[in-house]
Amino acid sequence: NGFSVIDLQQPDVTDYAREKLNGREYNVYTIRKAQLYPLQDGTIELESATLENNIQFLKEDAKGMQDNLDGFMNGFSLGDDALITETVSLTSKPVSIKVKPLPEAGKPISFNGAVGKFDFTATLEKNSFSTDETGKLTLVVTGAGNLQLVTAPEINWPVQLEPFESTVTDELLQTNVPVSGRKIFEIPFTVQVAGNYNIPTIEFSYFDPVTASYKKVATKPIAFTI
Repeated sequence: NGFSVIDLQQPDVTDYAREKLNGREYNVYTIRKAQLYPLQDGTIELESATLENNIQFLKEDAKGMQDNLDGFMNGFSLGDDALITETVSLTSKPVSIKVKPLPEAGKPISFNGAVGKFDFTATLEKNSFSTDETGKLTLVVTGAGNLQLVTAPEINWPVQLEPFESTVTDELLQTNVPVSGRKIFEIPFTVQVAGNYNIPTIEFSYFDPVTASYKKVATKPIAFTI
């Protein structure tokens, strides 16, 4: 539907507020809360939501009994002989959301869709190991924004290094708005020839919606010995 959807902690459906509409007072229940992160720009329509609701009425011939009336008004359970249950379908209207495109001006080459405010680090598990061992480079993106959509930045690996598929770990606080936490990329690699090496600078960039500008975070080269 054009969005990445993250449900927030769901409310207690027994809780309600009182609101007036057209002069009448109603109980208002919150059914669902979610965060929406757009996957594309343009006008995106949220489809109608439908809710089936069972509504109970006190039968006319049961109203004369004070116990029935008091129990019904206070939400107590009554027998079927005192109640009528009707099912009502409620449908919301579709909602259109206009998603603005990210600006092209100033967009870094390293930008890959991260929107929010982030920090970025890169570390090696060991800075000295042998040719028969596997090295491990760990990249960590920390902050708040569309973390679930963040991908690992490009790395200009030296030709002597052979990287393998990365392992991705999400440590996200999805009840925060926007989502916060960190995303961890662990990349194993091997080196066949002994010597001194450097993993070059790695750049991570993101769009900061507060300042409406692109930001870049770069690591220093990481030296290690085989």
